[in-house]
Amino acid sequence: MNSNKKTENQDTKILIVEDSPTQATHLTYFLEENGYQVYHATDGEEAFASAHEIRPDLIISDVLMPKMNGYEICQAIKQDETLKHIPVILLTLLSEPIDVVLGLNSGADYYIIKPFDKNYLLGIVDNVLKTPIIEKSSEESGNLSVTIAGEQHAITSSPQQILSLSFSIYQNAIYQNDLLIKAKDEIEELNRNLEDRVNERTSELTRSFTGTTKAISDLAESRDPYTAGHARNVTNLSIRIAKKMNLSQEDIQGLEVCGLLHDVGKVVTPSAILNKPGRLTNHEFGIIKLHSTTAYETLKNIPFPWPVAEVVYQHHERMDGSGYPRGLKGDEIHPWARILVVSDVVDAMISHRPYRPALPKKIAFEEIEKGRGKIYDPEVVDACLAVLGEASRRVLVVDDKVEITEMLIDFLNEMGIEGDGFNDPGLALEAFKEDPYSVVITDLNMPDISGFDVLENVKQIHPASKVIVVTGYGDKKSVVEALRLGADDFLEKPVRLKSFCSAVDKSIKRYQNGE
Repeated sequence: MNSNKKTENQDTKILIVEDSPTQATHLTYFLEENGYQVYHATDGEEAFASAHEIRPDLIISDVLMPKMNGYEICQAIKQDETLKHIPVILLTLLSEPIDVVLGLNSGADYYIIKPFDKNYLLGIVDNVLKTPIIEKSSEESGNLSVTIAGEQHAITSSPQQILSLSFSIYQNAIYQNDLLIKAKDEIEELNRNLEDRVNERTSELTRSFTGTTKAISDLAESRDPYTAGHARNVTNLSIRIAKKMNLSQEDIQGLEVCGLLHDVGKVVTPSAILNKPGRLTNHEFGIIKLHSTTAYETLKNIPFPWPVAEVVYQHHERMDGSGYPRGLKGDEIHPWARILVVSDVVDAMISHRPYRPALPKKIAFEEIEKGRGKIYDPEVVDACLAVLGEASRRVLVVDDKVEITEMLIDFLNEMGIEGDGFNDPGLALEAFKEDPYSVVITDLNMPDISGFDVLENVKQIHPASKVIVVTGYGDKKSVVEALRLGADDFLEKPVRLKSFCSAVDKSIKRYQNGE
């Protein structure tokens, strides 16, 4: 409060009538802070005596007190010829209709409804002190009545007092509404912050959980070098199929875990059987078939939020009941397991095995098309074929120069091909590891991680991917080295649209044919 206002208030005496020491102290403190002289009485009788003694300019009284309540104090003041000119403010809850009648008939000049803000109270105090008390005439009394709970009550207050109470209620309603709005905003902000923190923590736990799951999957696959990356390939294909089928994000998260762990039961399968270069005997194949049951027995005791153990248990079942281990058929097979079945078959066929080289993709396509509606879910097969058709036209561009990357992406767009560009080879390899591309176009001369490094990593992560290297004009030595490391084609700078389109189109066709 400014010093002039405080000085103006210093001769104003206010009597507080409050039996609660805490409330009295609170009121006294901020009234004195604003320059008022404050006196305190703990009950009605003391207040009446103090009013005669100190002749306050204003009385602020609580309603619920011993000996004399606030209504009785107010009536006593207003009926005393020497005190009736003193304005009285009642602090009330006005929680029941009868409280309104008692407040009006007590003769109070103003009402402050609890709870209240100190600035609101100070504004009322200042307003009441500046408003002269108008004594009610006899004509203004007893003309109104109200019925509450079947009982009639006369209203003896003046129109001015009725207006004052109505204004009090109106102001309090606005104040309480403001508090509610503020509380609502604060709760919404708290919820937003809490939601952000929950989402952040959930993301951390999800990343940690997924990382752990991938580590377990990699550990299981480490015993079989011929199937390294199989679980991730199956998982990536399953996720793409699930998205094509419009499964929910919750389903996709659960399916991802199932995919990563679908072959974890092979951890107990002898390496000699897993890596056997020739045809398996019936006995050996029987041991292999146990991995679904082994996985189920291991995973069923882990409290996953999804039916992981059951889905993994079913990933070799077939729609006609010809699968294993339980010979389930049709709707007995979980929808996620039906997706894993198709993804597992496709990746197994197009990947190298100790007993045969990788098969062309068209043979895998023919296999699932032939089994559509018989041993494979037709909806899953359709989604898989659509996804693989799209996936075969995904191209990754890696070049440390932004303008080159953008130019090559523009070339791809002109061909109607989906392309992703990276200027950081490390980030490009991370993206490729998560979801391999059919074709990778990489510059050879890059700092830190060279195009040769990109080429070697790509062929190690996903051998089927085709790699086109970009070299400086006439750099035959680099071209020979890249081809030796497994590059499928090369382009010389400056890259021309016609030669670029030809190389990309040829690589995509080779990828689709599994060459």
